Amino acid sequence: MKQQSAFQLEDLSYTIDSREILRRVNLEFRPGAIHGILGQNGAGKTTLLNLLGGILQPTGGRILLDGAPVRFRSPHDAIRSGVRISVQEDSVLPDLTVAENMLLSHYGCGGIRTVHHRRLEREMQCILDELEIPLRAGQSAATLNYGNMQMLKIACLFAGKPDVRILLMDEPYRACPRQDVERFYATMRRLRDRGLTIIFSTHRVEDALHICDTLTLMQSSGACEQLPAGQLSFGDIVARISDRPFGGIHYPRLNVRPGANLLALSHVTTRRIEDVSFTLRKGEILGIAGLLGSGRTGIARALAGLDPLRSGSITMGGADFSEARQSAAPSDRIGVLLCNRKDSLLLNMNLPGNITVAGLDMVSNSLKLDTAAERKIGYDYCRQFNIDVRHLDDPVRVLSAGNQQKLLLARLFFSNCRLLVLDEPTMNIDIISKNDLYNLMNSYICRGNSIILISSDLKELKGMSHRVLVMRERRVLQEIAPADLTYQSLLAAKGEPSEGAL
Repeated sequence: MKQQSAFQLEDLSYTIDSREILRRVNLEFRPGAIHGILGQNGAGKTTLLNLLGGILQPTGGRILLDGAPVRFRSPHDAIRSGVRISVQEDSVLPDLTVAENMLLSHYGCGGIRTVHHRRLEREMQCILDELEIPLRAGQSAATLNYGNMQMLKIACLFAGKPDVRILLMDEPYRACPRQDVERFYATMRRLRDRGLTIIFSTHRVEDALHICDTLTLMQSSGACEQLPAGQLSFGDIVARISDRPFGGIHYPRLNVRPGANLLALSHVTTRRIEDVSFTLRKGEILGIAGLLGSGRTGIARALAGLDPLRSGSITMGGADFSEARQSAAPSDRIGVLLCNRKDSLLLNMNLPGNITVAGLDMVSNSLKLDTAAERKIGYDYCRQFNIDVRHLDDPVRVLSAGNQQKLLLARLFFSNCRLLVLDEPTMNIDIISKNDLYNLMNSYICRGNSIILISSDLKELKGMSHRVLVMRERRVLQEIAPADLTYQSLLAAKGEPSEGAL
C-alpha cells in the first residue's frame, strides 16, 4: 500500500511584484523523514517553506496535507494542523523571558488563557531539556547572543498544542559552532524516529548528505528535482543546483607583509566584552574565533559604536576612535557587517540606492544625485557579488536572504573604508558564491586596507586569516596560528589575556 504524503505540491506557483519566484512546482514530502532543500541564493527555498507554513499564500497550484487540499491563510492556521515554521529573520523579543517567547510562538491558537508563570517555566524548561538546548526558561532573552537566539527559535516550535507533526526550518543553525550543529542534528534524528516530518533548507551540502533522507534541489531557472540523498554526492548536488562551473571552495589567503598598526584596542570593556586588547595591522585579515557566548560579536558592536565603552580605549591610525568615527572622510571610518541584516537594509529602496547610501558623496554633486552613476555602480556591484536580481529598480525586500547578505557586503566594499569588520559574512550565502567573496576580500587588503573576520566556520578562519584571536567568556585569551585552529583548541584555550602577543 502506497504511503500517504505529508505534503504534496501540485503545480505550486508564487509571484510577487510581477516576479515569478516559483513556477509550477511538483514535489512530495513523505512523513517520518528528514527532507533537505538546497539551491543557490534566489532559487526559492525560503519562499517554498513560507508557502508550506502559511506565511505566504500560493498564486497558483495547490498544497495537499495528508492527501487533502489545504490553504493556510496564516501561520496560526498551519499550527492548528500541526505544522510549524522557523524563519530566518529574528523573531525573538528581548523584553520577554525564554519561556514567554516560547509561549508567544503559539499565542492565539487556543483562545484566551491564564498564564501561570511558574508552571509555564517548568513546562518550557522540560522542552528545552528534552531538546538538549542549554537555555534557562526564566532567563531574559535580552541576555542571549545570536547563536542562543537561533536555539530559542527551534525550541519555540515545540511549545503549545496541538503537538507538532511537521517541522519547517529555514537555515535553522546558521552561524553556529560545529558542536551545536551536531547536537541539533542528533535531535533531528530522534524526532524523525518518533514519526515527525522535518523539512529544512540549508547551504551546508555535506551536512545535508549526512542527515537527510531525501533532497530537493532547486535551480535559479525554477526547475526542481527530488532524489534520495543516498543516490547523490557532493559534486552531483553542486552541479545540479549551480548555474556556473564550480571546482570546490578555495581559501586564497594572500601571503602579504602587514604594514603599520591601523587599529588598537586597549583594555576595552563594554556590556558584551571584558578587558579586550589587541592590534590590527594594515593589509591583514585578523580572525576572531570562539564558542557561543565568547564575546565575538561584542567586538563588532563596540567598533560599530553600538555598545559604548565602559573602560579602556580604541585608537585608529593613532587617533582616538571616537574622533576617527566622526571624520568626514570615508577612508577614516570602519565598515561593520552585523548578523542582523534587517536593521541595516532599506527594504523599500532599490538596489543601487542601498549600495551607494554608504558613500553618497561619490554619486552626488552640489546636493544633486547622479542617478546614472548610481545605476552603473549598482549594476557593477550586483555582477561582482553575483546578486540575483531581475531589475535594478526592484525593492530590496523581494530579494532572498542570501542576496540581501551579498547586498550589504557590496555596500561595505563600496564605502571605501580602511577597515571592514565582517561578522559571519558568508551566513546565508550559497556555496557557489563563497569563492567570489574570498577573492574580493583579498583585493580589498591588497589596497592596504584591513579586515576583522568573525566566523563560526573554522575552515573559513583557517583559510583566510593571517592571525587568529581565540575568545572565551568575553575575553581574548590567546593568539594562535591559523593552521593550529581546531575545535579542540577552542576548548583547550585557558589562561589570562596576554597583551604582548596581541
